Amino acid sequence: SFTAVTNVTFRIVFHSDDSSNQLGVVVDDFHIGGTLANEKFELKNITIFPNPSAGIFNISTGNKAIDLVEVYDVTGKIIVTQKNFTQANTQSSLDLRNISDGIYFVKISSENQNTIKRIIKN
Repeated sequence: SFTAVTNVTFRIVFHSDDSSNQLGVVVDDFHIGGTLANEKFELKNITIFPNPSAGIFNISTGNKAIDLVEVYDVTGKIIVTQKNFTQANTQSSLDLRNISDGIYFVKISSENQNTIKRIIKN
């Protein structure tokens, strides 16, 4: 009955009375079916390897062309911005040899979509 609806919110409220004295809740036969047909999930196929690395990271783009890569430190500060990548179906490199060892977040932008990957430089 919800096939034409794009957004559904379920609210489950639990009530009890004085005669209920046992712990626990059971929600049974709760099934959501269907297919996710949203192109935003396509960027999930982008991978960064090796991880951890000493500084050179490879970005496998699958069938997407990368527009922009930004690397953030754990405080949210942008430390590297890289543009001008090769075409789709290729592998690109990200050189982080000049930054300190630690955990970083790589934001990859492609066709007005973004994905964020965590990397470790050691």
